[in-house]
Amino acid sequence: MFVDTTARRTEGARHSAEQGLICAFVLQGTETPASIELSAVVPAVAKEDGVVWLHFSASNAGARRWLGQTGCAPAEFLHLIEEHESRVHMKADAASLLGVLNDFAFADQLDPSEVVTLWVYASDHLVVTARNHAAQSADVLRRVAKERLESTSGQALLARLLEVQVDLLRSWLMEAASQLDRAEDRILIGDVSSQRERLGHLRRHALHLRRHFAPTRAVLHRLLQQGADARGGIDVNVWRTAHDEFSFAIDEAVAVYERAKILQEELASRLSEATSRNLYVLTICTIVFLPMTLITGIFGMNVSGVPGVGEPVSSAAFWWVMALIGAAGAATYLLIRIRRFF
Repeated sequence: MFVDTTARRTEGARHSAEQGLICAFVLQGTETPASIELSAVVPAVAKEDGVVWLHFSASNAGARRWLGQTGCAPAEFLHLIEEHESRVHMKADAASLLGVLNDFAFADQLDPSEVVTLWVYASDHLVVTARNHAAQSADVLRRVAKERLESTSGQALLARLLEVQVDLLRSWLMEAASQLDRAEDRILIGDVSSQRERLGHLRRHALHLRRHFAPTRAVLHRLLQQGADARGGIDVNVWRTAHDEFSFAIDEAVAVYERAKILQEELASRLSEATSRNLYVLTICTIVFLPMTLITGIFGMNVSGVPGVGEPVSSAAFWWVMALIGAAGAATYLLIRIRRFF
């Protein structure tokens, strides 16, 4: 019996992988979520007891075929996947939500410049998510679901996914704020050697974060601003909370961007001051050595009649050269005055 059960589980896992299923869970109140195989999905959805979450790899053609055959997702959802729709939007009707979201690409270290598209569909008892590449928020939610995850509806579970995104946003923003604090301290004590690259890195990532996730806030805002008939039966309180959290995170990203910009300007100002100070010292040194340079240049000329070398003073070559030097200096001075360089 044990061998037969193990064989069935292995066969079920292989079949699920062939259909592109990454994970499937049944969430029932406060009970520990149950992981199920693909063969048990349709009966679990038909029971309408709890919430079923299906997470697929959209790059697998078998996933799209299975969803179309079983009717677990509407045709419009499959159309979004097939067309690789990446424009962030969300649409609600009387019983479901359908949309496209951005998510962080899965990586050891969070990178706001690397995002993937996440297609979502949620009804009262079913949530279907699909992505072409590994998504960080979906993977975090999958790990949470293996231990303990409560959800009263498909909308609540989808909102929980957005909450995970906000948590990831805030974790990066807290680290960015800490790095800005350290950079500011180094700049104030005069250590500006390695701060330019760090500030540019933070500013660029904050800009990417705002660019990729501000549309989610706008989508949630439009969803909440719709009339009751247009937005269907969505839970307004759930989505208002998600909107407020996204708004706060995006505002923090803007603050990080502006602070990095100000520190870059302060860094540029300090570098400019250091350059001006060095040029001032160099100018003073040039003025100090100018008479000595002029004298050595004059007496180093290879012309006849240079005083002090034992040649007849009557030779006029030296004085012609001196006159030429004076004329060149006067012409340069007049040109500068005419062009108003000072």
